[in-house]
Amino acid sequence: MAFLPTRQTVNKAAVFLQGHAYCVSLKEIQRFPLPVWQGLFRAIDKWVGSPGFSEKPRVFHGWRGSFEGGKYADCWVFKHTYNGSHYRLYGFIAHPHPRKRGMRAFVAVALAIKKTANTQQKFFNLMLNASKDQDALLALAEFGQKLSK
Repeated sequence: MAFLPTRQTVNKAAVFLQGHAYCVSLKEIQRFPLPVWQGLFRAIDKWVGSPGFSEKPRVFHGWRGSFEGGKYADCWVFKHTYNGSHYRLYGFIAHPHPRKRGMRAFVAVALAIKKTANTQQKFFNLMLNASKDQDALLALAEFGQKLSK
């Protein structure tokens, strides 16, 4: 099991956990039409390149503490619309380096095609379960150590 970083700066990264049951692979995303995954990666680039922990609700956002009492505060989504379908890349935000809390990594968990704006409960469950999975957290810690060198 290993992390495949796709986009990163000093303080942010977007990664795919290869070979993990909870996480979507980069190959799965690339099965969609080229404009779809390019659009999702443009959304990721905007987040990675933005200062701090900004949100652009039409392109990417998390669910703040006001939603479900903060239960999904580390859940995150990147969005792209193509030919009338709404594509969503769901995941969670983690801190891969214990001494650098400002470092954030988005870990991709699920990809969905939607017709409505509401997020289905199954995606919240996937994001939450993946964010607590010990194997994923260990691999993420190893990734964080490599980033700090």
